[in-house]
Amino acid sequence: MATPTPLQLTLVEVGAAAVFGVLSLGAGAALLYDAARRIRFRRRARDEFVRVDATVVDSAVHEPATGGPEAVPNVEYEYAVDGETYTSRSIWPTRSRSPDRVDRRVARRIVEDYPVDAEVIARYDPADPETVYLIDQFDRTGERVELVVGSALVVGFLGLVVLLVGIV
Repeated sequence: MATPTPLQLTLVEVGAAAVFGVLSLGAGAALLYDAARRIRFRRRARDEFVRVDATVVDSAVHEPATGGPEAVPNVEYEYAVDGETYTSRSIWPTRSRSPDRVDRRVARRIVEDYPVDAEVIARYDPADPETVYLIDQFDRTGERVELVVGSALVVGFLGLVVLLVGIV
């Protein structure tokens, strides 16, 4: 009976694995960093932002030209801080100044809840009054996906390193 020969990799295969591993590590680290940044920002917004009276000046659902199940809720509102008036379209506690696409039903419900001329409560960052939002509830699915995919990429990189070290 013949003894099995150890698996041998060519230099090209090792190089390709190394490039793939480095790209996986970079992408995974970037996703984990972005998710952590979003979570920290939302916690800070919840704990430190100040309530302010605001008035809705425009409210409409923007349907994408390509169709699909998603739409953009556009709720523009004005508020005053220390005598200066600001205008915003930010709906959720995110760094983005304009809303993302959401399910069409959710977009319609938001616009119905914030009609033109409605007096509402917004929350602004005392260090930067232009950073503001209307709705505390926010779907955390995007952050969860970033955490899962980022973790999988980093673990995949570590598994590749262990595999290559064991082979080489």
